[in-house]
Amino acid sequence: RLGVACTYGGTRLRTFLAGDPCRRFITRSLRMSCAPGTRCDYVALHDMNHTRADRREAFLETVARRFARW
Repeated sequence: RLGVACTYGGTRLRTFLAGDPCRRFITRSLRMSCAPGTRCDYVALHDMNHTRADRREAFLETVARRFARW
């Protein structure tokens, strides 16, 4: 199982237009280095450069909740 928590400096739209290279690398290239059928859980926070403290805290709670089930 592969778990990833990623932050982006740009907005979700900007990341989408760039082809989301981080997600693609993790979910395709890195996952292929693991066992066949490896599950990949990916959580992202976009626009980190302009986010408020409450949004960052909510993201940390999301990460904790998502990966606590492992």
